Amino acid sequence: IDQMSSREKDLFLPLVRRCLEGDATIRPSSAELVPAMKQIESTLQSTEPSKIKEARQAMSQLSLERQQKTQLQQQLEEEHQRYQTQLTQLQQENTQLQQENTQLQQENTQLQQENTDNAQLKGQMSRLQQTNTQLLLWHRRLHQQLEEERSKTEIKQVTKQLRDWKKISTCRKVIKDGKVKRNYIAVAVNEEGMLAALDVKNSCICLFDREGELMKTIKVKSTKSGHLLGAAFTKKGHIAVSDYSSVLIYSVKGERTRTIQVDGRPSALAVSNAGYIYICEGDRHCISVYSEEGEFQFEFGSQGNGPGQFGEIDYLSDMSFGPDGLLCVCNKHNKMVHIYIEDGSYAGQFQTLDEPSYLCMSHDGHVIVVEGDMYNFVSVYDTNYQMVHMFQLDTNYHGVAVNGEGDIYVAGWKNGIYLY
Repeated sequence: IDQMSSREKDLFLPLVRRCLEGDATIRPSSAELVPAMKQIESTLQSTEPSKIKEARQAMSQLSLERQQKTQLQQQLEEEHQRYQTQLTQLQQENTQLQQENTQLQQENTQLQQENTDNAQLKGQMSRLQQTNTQLLLWHRRLHQQLEEERSKTEIKQVTKQLRDWKKISTCRKVIKDGKVKRNYIAVAVNEEGMLAALDVKNSCICLFDREGELMKTIKVKSTKSGHLLGAAFTKKGHIAVSDYSSVLIYSVKGERTRTIQVDGRPSALAVSNAGYIYICEGDRHCISVYSEEGEFQFEFGSQGNGPGQFGEIDYLSDMSFGPDGLLCVCNKHNKMVHIYIEDGSYAGQFQTLDEPSYLCMSHDGHVIVVEGDMYNFVSVYDTNYQMVHMFQLDTNYHGVAVNGEGDIYVAGWKNGIYLY
């Protein structure tokens, strides 16, 4: 139609319009259509076939591009949907991370507050340690001043001897329980003369009166190890015993009043004039100090062979306080006895004849020591720490104790308790 002339268009288009409208009354006659159709056929024949082919190819290409465009649009919509889903997930993760960050900030604030509190506690501990150090230094200076005064005036305190220690030779009595077989390892005596003996075979405390008659047995329920080692009477009249993992305190009626947990394998026990409990800790090579209520006070000592140091494990075997407040401690490995003030200050030492295993101190200041590799003899040292007597034992002995009259009790393991 675009290639028709104006006259042809004027002729053809009305005819086509009437045919399309379907009006039979006004349908053109063949005489009218033939010239127009011939003109159209002539026009179409004059059109180059190559242009028609190009037009069809262009239309086909355009259709293909439209299909590709439609597919690409669908892919883009799918990608957009996927990205939207990922974006939603990322937003949720971001919200969760923000919540976690807020929680971490709160925890960090709490940790900073705890660090501040710890710093304050460290400051308080440091001040307490400084105060304790000052008190120890003051105590040492006071002790040195007293020693200097004694040296200047050359006054020697003369205490009446409880007995003639040089005449001890034979056993006066063997204390036994005729009904039950017992293995005694440690003994202790209080001010009233009551004797406490540890029976490791039956895991109990045996209480004897001054005449050696058995009054009561207290069953010890051990915490871990089950092996009793040391015994001592407290200032409140209770009995403290050690069992390798703790110190158990019983009344004479048999009630447990306190348990003190000790990590360093406790063995020997001693009670100071002020009522504090001193505990030998073999694994830590030191002596720790507690109140009878179980409150830790301080500790002293270390491993080594120097002044005031203890040897290897198992060589802090026994200790005892004297009437002057000095603490004597067996150092079996080095064949000597260390001497300490109650505050843990090192005061000196003296050599023993053989390896000291158990000791006690009398009310007149003598030191009674069970010595020997087989614990088979007892040595007596005077107030100047010079050996004045030694007597042989007829069996292997363990713990030793002395009462206010100078009577010596020695634990004879399976053979009972020997009185000298």
